[in-house]
Amino acid sequence: MKISGVLAVLLMVFESIHGLEDVIITCSEQWLRVRVKWQVLGNHQEPRPSELYLGTRCAATGRPMGYYEFFYSISQCGIRAEVRLWGILIESSINYEPENSDVWGFLPISCYIQRSFTLNYSKKVKDDKGDASKKPARKKSSRLLEAKNTGTRPEGAVSSIAGPYPISPSRLSMEIYL
Repeated sequence: MKISGVLAVLLMVFESIHGLEDVIITCSEQWLRVRVKWQVLGNHQEPRPSELYLGTRCAATGRPMGYYEFFYSISQCGIRAEVRLWGILIESSINYEPENSDVWGFLPISCYIQRSFTLNYSKKVKDDKGDASKKPARKKSSRLLEAKNTGTRPEGAVSSIAGPYPISPSRLSMEIYL
């Protein structure tokens, strides 16, 4: 049984890297939702609810069609939320402890909420004498430009590192939209 447990953990790590469609993560400033296909765990048997939990032993809140779903407030289950320059990073883990084995594994979970920035600016206007003065320019909504020019989602949109829109931490950058 030890060998199958070790294989399950190795398969879970492999799937966490290559099988991102098997883990769906969404979040907001108040909650985290994770859906995990039970086949990701490397077992041919569906795990018992007591064997699979989020963070500090929070049980699955639902079991829709081949998934275990965890839906919790970010103040529960030991979920960590850090405010960063580029947004909010939310982290936790899915833990798998089979009852018939002394081997266990975990799947790190990360989700971020990207912050949008608005840049205020003034336009220099020259009068008849050639003197420059500053007049406020018409401020454009960064939200509109963000959606129109870059094709990204507007402020408040949610994405995740291991979810439907995978983005690796090394590709994160701060963008200012004019």
